Parts: sequence; C-alpha cells; structure tokens
Amino acid sequence: MLDLKQDTTISGNKDKYTINTHKLIILILSVIAIISLIIIFKYIIANNPTLGIKVLTFFIIVIAVDALILYKFIHNKLQQINVKLAKLEEENIKLKEEVLVDKLTGAFNRRKLHEIIEVELERCNRYNIPLAMIIFDIDDFKKINDKYGHSRGDLILKNITKVITSKLRKTDFFIRWGGEEFVILAPETNLEGALILGEKVRKLVSENIYVELERVTVSVGASEYKKELTYKEFFDKADKALYIAKNSGKNNVKYVN
Repeated sequence: MLDLKQDTTISGNKDKYTINTHKLIILILSVIAIISLIIIFKYIIANNPTLGIKVLTFFIIVIAVDALILYKFIHNKLQQINVKLAKLEEENIKLKEEVLVDKLTGAFNRRKLHEIIEVELERCNRYNIPLAMIIFDIDDFKKINDKYGHSRGDLILKNITKVITSKLRKTDFFIRWGGEEFVILAPETNLEGALILGEKVRKLVSENIYVELERVTVSVGASEYKKELTYKEFFDKADKALYIAKNSGKNNVKYVN
C-alpha cells in the first residue's frame, strides 16, 4: 500500500511538473509575441513597410505554430484525463462489486440483499408480481467444524454455493447471510414454487455434499411476499419457517404463509 501511494505521488508530481513547464513555455511565447507585435507596429512598419510585412508574416506563422502546439498539448492532456477517469470508474465498479460479495464463497452478501430488496418489493406492489424468499441453514455445522476443523467447514460453504448457484435461474439472488446461513430471493415465484425450490436445495446438498463419509444436510424455511409487508416482516416469515424446520428433525422444508 505504501509503494502504491509513493508511485501515485511521484506520478502526480511528474504531471504537475509537465503542466507547469508547458505553462511557462506558453507564457514566454505569449510575451515574445506581444513584444514582437509592438515592435512591428511601432518601428518596422512605420520605417520600412516591406520589411514590416515580412516580419508580420513571420509573426503570424509563429503564432500559428504556437497555437498548434497549444492545441496538441491540450488535446493530449484531455486524452490522458479521460483515460485516468475511465480507469478510476472501472476501479470504483470493481470495489463496489467486492463490497457486495462474500469473500469466502463468492456469493452475494447481506449488503446486496439490502440493496435489491426494496426494488423487488416495489415491483411486487406495483405490478402484482410474486416474490419468494428461502432461508436455509447447514444442520449441525458447529459439530462439523469441531470434528473436522474450520478449513473443512469453509470448503463445505464453498461447495454448497457452487452446487446451488449452478442450478438457480439468472434472475435469482443467492446470498450468504452469515455463518452457515444462506438466503435465496426468487422473483416471480409464489409459495408453491418456493417449496419446490426449497426441496431442490435440500436434495442438492444432501446428495452432493459430504465431509469424509458423513452426509451434509440443510434445513429450509420458505415464505411468499404479501402486499404491504415490510422487508423485515417478509424476512421474519422465512426465518420462522427455518426455525420450525430445525425443530422438526432437520433436513426438511417448512413454510409460513
């Protein structure tokens, strides 16, 4: 980070030096041009018109060259500025994406859910489009970590993300809420569709995720958005359904209507 700051400072100093040098050259040329113009009109043209016309012609050529140099300088600087602005914009987009993504799994994080949920709720209320939410939690994840280590637990989280996201629609949002808990926001999906999706998630995990020879399972809670519900109320419905699933033997899907 220190090297990056130093490089940025050095680069900034070079740019300032270049700009100041060109400013000085332009100022000197301008002063010479003004003095030359005064001499042409006050002395040469008055005393020797022929010579004055030649000098004036030469002066016009010098001014034209000066203007061309100034134009090229400004054009190049504007190009450099545009390149820097495009690079900064690209870096800002990348940083924003990183802020919204869970570093371990590559899934979206809860900030992303907070960003999109109000938009989706607005769509539901305005166009009467269904919206479903699924919350699922890895069963006995603490025991897995204690028995096999946190590195193995991290691998399970990554594999679950990979397996499930490969089977979701492009319009679905897959979010790591925190720890071993995940959320799926499914636009244009009613409660029936949410239960089908929840069962699909449960099977994908139980049939594909293992630690040693031990099968990993998840409990799933589902809910459908109802008009005028707040985001918290909508989330709490799915969370309550997850709680019911956890207390009903785990490795199952429950819903709250």
